[in-house]
Amino acid sequence: PDINPIEQVWHELKTIIRQLPHPPSTVQELQTAVLAAWEQLPLKQIQKHMWTMPERAKAVKATKGGHTRY
Repeated sequence: PDINPIEQVWHELKTIIRQLPHPPSTVQELQTAVLAAWEQLPLKQIQKHMWTMPERAKAVKATKGGHTRY
């Protein structure tokens, strides 16, 4: 299973970008939007996902590599 916490961070970045009044329509605009979204994302929010790694590892072990809520 993919338990990498960066997936949740990407989800949060996408959420910020989707809230823009005008969605990016070029690669350059998308790059600018991602960088701006990254700057808006509080460090504590990113750390929150990283701190769940022990729980994620336990969940994978408990399901013997099967599906987890992560």
